[in-house]
Amino acid sequence: MIASTKPIIRKNKSSNLIKVEHDLKNEQYEIHRYRVIQELKAAGMSRYGFIKLETRELPKIIHPREHIKAVVYGRGEKGLSMMIATDCRIIYLDKKFFSVSMDEITYDVVSGISYSQAGYFMGITLHTRIGDFSLKFVSKAAAHIFVEYIESHRLEHGPITGIEDAYGYENYVRQMDY
Repeated sequence: MIASTKPIIRKNKSSNLIKVEHDLKNEQYEIHRYRVIQELKAAGMSRYGFIKLETRELPKIIHPREHIKAVVYGRGEKGLSMMIATDCRIIYLDKKFFSVSMDEITYDVVSGISYSQAGYFMGITLHTRIGDFSLKFVSKAAAHIFVEYIESHRLEHGPITGIEDAYGYENYVRQMDY
């Protein structure tokens, strides 16, 4: 997508000069927000999912080089919540009107995922070394995409051993010139 820059016209009162500026920061955010929305659509999010508070918060949380692969939303322990699987991490997000609660889960602590089906909905539990993260009343289509992505990611990348491998610390230090 090629974004058009919206010029901001400012008039200097003392010299009557008109200054045209482009709001690049806002434009970059809009491009990022559009990409996040497109990735959510590809991940199987329904129209209902786009009006949730958590969805509006996602562009602020997702990094520019991070891509959404799967998403599920439903009833968590403290109300409506969302789990987002990206290529880098899993985010458990619970947004209320005046607060945001977010747990960031790396794939190396995920020990498994379980699901159950009841009627039109499913329940998903992500098992980690930190604890279990559960959602009930999840859409079947979104749940299947989420479970399949988590399982395939774990099979492709396998368990990570050692802090050097988990965080790429040695590569990071090598790139730094101290």
